[in-house]
Amino acid sequence: MLTCDITTHSWDIGHPLGQSVRLPAALVAAAHEWARAHAVRVPGFFGPELTPAPDADAQTRMLAFLGRAA
Repeated sequence: MLTCDITTHSWDIGHPLGQSVRLPAALVAAAHEWARAHAVRVPGFFGPELTPAPDADAQTRMLAFLGRAA
């Protein structure tokens, strides 16, 4: 859970500040796997799932699953 939380919120902090946030691939994979396995669709935790572009990278797919528009 902490991997998912910290990975996602690292992007949440940098992105609005105009920073290009590239998260380590291993963290993205672990966070996305945990989020999917634990169905984190509980209101208040993450936004509604977004649909990423078909050619989206792993980070963008993870962020979209967690309601972030990268």
